Amino acid sequence: MGDPTRMPAGGATQEVKKSFELEDYVIERMKIAGVSVRNLAVSTGLKKSRLHEGLHRDIDKRIPLRVPEMKLVLDALGIDRNEAFYAREVLASVSDITFDEVIRVAAMLCEMNNGLPQEVITVIRAVDGLDLNDVRREHGTAARGLVVRLLGDRYTAVARLRRKTDGFED
Repeated sequence: MGDPTRMPAGGATQEVKKSFELEDYVIERMKIAGVSVRNLAVSTGLKKSRLHEGLHRDIDKRIPLRVPEMKLVLDALGIDRNEAFYAREVLASVSDITFDEVIRVAAMLCEMNNGLPQEVITVIRAVDGLDLNDVRREHGTAARGLVVRLLGDRYTAVARLRRKTDGFED
């Protein structure tokens, strides 16, 4: 049985590395955007050699970038910190996903959660007899279950509609 592979953005397979870090996501986003390490160095003000070592494709040769450096890199590439977080989480937990798919999922999660804290606060305050002291950590687990079920229902409906429009259902 061969080693598992991960499909980078744009096509050809590559061997799965022992871990997929934020740096791997940044490297793929650079490739998609056509941004070189040299371009990134100019736009961030960081040294080209430092970026090359921090964003090396070989994990064993990679040195960690400091948080302020990574923030400059993310900003230069237009990657929101939430997108970076979601991409990192997906890469760390799902092995059979392409970078193109990671980008789509991270973008959807960012959009889904954009403004969510304020909306949750507004909803709780609007319910007569409740206030924010009634909020508990474990409510997040129940809310996540509801969201996942709703997404499952929605995507099932989308797939059903797609099959109908493709002529596979009556």
